[in-house]
Amino acid sequence: FRCAPVNMAVPGWLESIWDFILDNVWAPILIILVLAAILTYCIARFCVNKARRGRYQQLDKAPRVTIQDSGRSARGVRNNTLEDNERQAAAMSCKYYLRQNQEFQLIDHLPRLGSRSTKHWFVVKRHGKGQPDQVMALAAKDDECIVPMTAAMKKAVNGLFLLLQHPYVQPVGDIDLLSEQKNTVVIQQLLIHGSLKDRIYKTNPILAYSNKYTGRGTPLKLDKIVQCSRQILEGMLFLKNKDIPYRHLHSGNVIVKGSICRISGFENEILGYKPRLAPLIKKALKKNDEDKKGLAFGVLSFGHVLFEMALGYELTTPKPDVEQLVGQCPYEIIELMVFIFYHPDKKVPSLEEVLEQPLLKAVHCIELQNYRPPPMVYQDDIKLILKALKKGKKIKPKKLVKSERKSSTEYNSPARAPPPPSPSTQTYVPPPPPVSSPAYTAPPPPPPSTQPLSPPQTAPPPPAPAPPPAPAPQAPSNADTSGRSGLLSSIRAGASLKKAVTNDRSKPSL
Repeated sequence: FRCAPVNMAVPGWLESIWDFILDNVWAPILIILVLAAILTYCIARFCVNKARRGRYQQLDKAPRVTIQDSGRSARGVRNNTLEDNERQAAAMSCKYYLRQNQEFQLIDHLPRLGSRSTKHWFVVKRHGKGQPDQVMALAAKDDECIVPMTAAMKKAVNGLFLLLQHPYVQPVGDIDLLSEQKNTVVIQQLLIHGSLKDRIYKTNPILAYSNKYTGRGTPLKLDKIVQCSRQILEGMLFLKNKDIPYRHLHSGNVIVKGSICRISGFENEILGYKPRLAPLIKKALKKNDEDKKGLAFGVLSFGHVLFEMALGYELTTPKPDVEQLVGQCPYEIIELMVFIFYHPDKKVPSLEEVLEQPLLKAVHCIELQNYRPPPMVYQDDIKLILKALKKGKKIKPKKLVKSERKSSTEYNSPARAPPPPSPSTQTYVPPPPPVSSPAYTAPPPPPPSTQPLSPPQTAPPPPAPAPPPAPAPQAPSNADTSGRSGLLSSIRAGASLKKAVTNDRSKPSL
């Protein structure tokens, strides 16, 4: 059986287009290339926007924030922050500090990245080619700062932080104490990957704090929550073993780089700044939970971070309600938060007890396998800082070092030659002449070369008509040199001299 062919009528305009294509083969090829270019551009633009949405925009590609235009944010939105007196004062303080410390140069004046209103952020760079950018945080000195603003304490604080090396602890670059401006300077690495809070809210870390966390974030997955929790607790346990309290834990102080979380902000314990979660944590603490080391404070702060990772927003109450947890996060996380906030013994568990929970104990930390802690050799000033942190008291500035006291008593002892007198000395007593010098014991008057020195403002007497030549023995010259050097050193120190009376016997007697 064979079907007969069906003749279909083709429109005339379609036949004309087909004839045009057959006569001009280049036209369809050009159209295909144009469409392919447009599609490639759209795909590339979509990939770039998606990549920028979840990570830090590097400064060489991001909009610059200079001191003259310091109100420009990372998105190019101009604010009127140049009129803010505090921001202008911070910019002037930064320029003054960098003028004294010529190791760095100013790159950018960033917007307020954190919640602390008195803290200002700058991007600096060491002089030289190929040096990476660093972040400098400038803040006013707090009244609760436990260390005095001296050069010795600055050296001790930097030496202490240099010893705190751990895979889950963010290292502190350099800390400077400015006694004249009453400011503190903290220089750290440029954290281009942002914090745990930036990961939750999927925002750019360079944006202002008031614009980054306005909406609700995205909860993390269960495996990521457990991994970050174990790393945070290991870093806190390291600081606890080094007798350093840590009350400044929140999601903004957890630095994320790849799959590794590092805690930061522990230098605020020494600088005396108030923790951000202090109003909420103090309400959750009981009398038997309060301690000077802040261990219970740190465990409850970890509970707040755990809540934010699991639900995507901050906990605004001292403790979470059961209605907030049920059905909103995995059951394993609910058990861990109930263990922290509602312990069966009505107390705050320790860090070791939290780490012993089955959910966290099963996590394998690869970074701790090859970790070898450096030897901790503390100097006296570092021991003094750790003792003050343990007691929660300030360090009183040292009045005088023992070596200085010893040297001062040796100089003032009569058995040794006295040092040059201080500017407060009113009179000068020249040293006694040596007994063995014949120039001072001879009965005739001394020659003009051995006349006592007169004050600089007194004119010298006229010379004798025919003075006999006087010998120059060795002993008088040494005595005169020692007396002259003592006199000159006293004049430099600012001592006043006794008025000298000149007995002129140069005229001939008749």
